[in-house]
Amino acid sequence: MTSQNNSPISVVIVDDHGMFCEGLASMLRQHEDFTVLAAMQDGPSALQSCRVTPPDILIADLAMPGMDGLETIRTALAERLCKSAVLLTMHKHAVIAEDARRAGAAGYIIKDEAFHELADALRAVAAGEEFVEPASLPDNSGATPVLSPRERSILLLIAQGQITKEIADSLNLSDKTVETFRGRLMKKTGSRNMADLVRFAHETGLMA
Repeated sequence: MTSQNNSPISVVIVDDHGMFCEGLASMLRQHEDFTVLAAMQDGPSALQSCRVTPPDILIADLAMPGMDGLETIRTALAERLCKSAVLLTMHKHAVIAEDARRAGAAGYIIKDEAFHELADALRAVAAGEEFVEPASLPDNSGATPVLSPRERSILLLIAQGQITKEIADSLNLSDKTVETFRGRLMKKTGSRNMADLVRFAHETGLMA
């Protein structure tokens, strides 16, 4: 996807709350690794925009009049109008996360956290990962976190002493995408610093 080699990630946003939609668009425009192609307020308009200029990622609100976010995402992916999709919702519920997955969405994020988490979520999705906003996940305190293949690859390179630029070049990702994954790894593993992260890699057998 276009997050590789530092090319901007193109997005189309659809949310029937105009101020919220424009707020997200404005926030993403402040990041040099994103290009907002359109900010629409209904599913059909968003799909038409995608037909004109297909984005890397479609960001759709769940609760919209007429065509809701799930239907918008299903249609966009079925017609290959975008490469991936992320669902926005007000509700923290595992059922909605499962509905999003079944619709084909690669990301699911709580709207209350969108201004803090969306950029990282989009970078993860652009790198081929799924993203579920941490606030929507069950509390598994004490359990060893499950890492995705991409997270394991990046953690291994971190543990080998590679810096962000080296990891980005090795995996054909942007520097910011690598930094996003580094932050996710810190959160998932409860690491306070790089030394903790390297220790986790050794203790879980990743370096074996």
